Amino acid sequence: MSINVQLFATLVGSLWALTMLGIRRNHAKTPDVDNEAPATGDPPTVMTVVPARNEERNLGACLQALSASDYPRLRIRVVDDGSTDRTAEIGHAATVRDDRIEMIRITHLPEDWLGKNYALWRGTAGATDDWFLFLDADVRITPSCLGRAVAAAERTRADLFTMMIRIETLGFWEIAVQSLIAHALMLLFDPVKINSSAHPRAVAAYGPFMLVRRQAYDAIGGHAAVRAQVVEDLRLAEAVKSAGLRLVVARGITVASVRMYDSLSAIVRGWSKNAFIKRTKPNQIATPPWAVPLAVLGMLVFYESPWALFVASLFHGGVSAIAVAGGALGVALLAQLDFARLYRIDLRWPLLAPLGAVVACWILSSAALRVARGKPAVWKGRAVA
Repeated sequence: MSINVQLFATLVGSLWALTMLGIRRNHAKTPDVDNEAPATGDPPTVMTVVPARNEERNLGACLQALSASDYPRLRIRVVDDGSTDRTAEIGHAATVRDDRIEMIRITHLPEDWLGKNYALWRGTAGATDDWFLFLDADVRITPSCLGRAVAAAERTRADLFTMMIRIETLGFWEIAVQSLIAHALMLLFDPVKINSSAHPRAVAAYGPFMLVRRQAYDAIGGHAAVRAQVVEDLRLAEAVKSAGLRLVVARGITVASVRMYDSLSAIVRGWSKNAFIKRTKPNQIATPPWAVPLAVLGMLVFYESPWALFVASLFHGGVSAIAVAGGALGVALLAQLDFARLYRIDLRWPLLAPLGAVVACWILSSAALRVARGKPAVWKGRAVA
């Protein structure tokens, strides 16, 4: 038993060491908006479109941050997507304070459209600005964010410029689950391939912050081309690459942040609608049903085994087994702390990662079961998938 514990602990420790090196490599290869010099002279015009459905808790702060932007050629459209709370009132109050802000209200959702996609589509109607920025209401930007992002997009000749931003984790379950999901996604992230036209199937997109060149948006058909897609950000990225246009994924950890969900129930509901991606076209990336059990098993082994092996060594191993298993746990914790430091995630996350993995696996499993049963996911009172 002691020999087996040592062997598995050695493998697990080595895997976590490679993981840390891989994430550091990807971090270094990702364009960094934080260090970008803001656009100067006569920068391009930007239309920011903020879709808002029952966002009374977020919209005011989002618009205040946009109003405080030092970007000189900015317009802002808030699209109230049939809200039943104070969203419209907050949006209209913002238009009084800042004449760059305008309000659009949607009262009817056309057939075959998802609400957010239609809101974004309506938000671009008639606009002739150089760039569209699709910004979620739960995002907060710094005054220099837009200038830096536009400058980076222009410098990299991007047609779609999407930015990883800091994830705010203020509650227990946010620290446990949101941090783990961010880490798990980063394990699949290869910025070299994603940002290269030589790898058309390598795509990524971060829906809270999507900067799209208007001509490219029109060329791919805009959100009308992805009208029924739950993960419309990923589908737009696929469409951009399929059209031979340039996709650039960057990071802007210090210039923008997002608090996606503020409770365990919101985390489960929010990620469940995205976790199982159905294929709708032959060239689209999808999650096949058989991949879910493998993903669940892999996640449990990866995040639980350092702790499990260390506990096993205490009860069934000698001094050498305890030392090796303890070393493997130490490497895993170091790798997780390193990730947390790089992406400004709460440093308590490594202690909660095993719990976060259990919740993430539940989300994956329940989402797959829902799709197998043909039941739709519900988000903000609407069936979305």
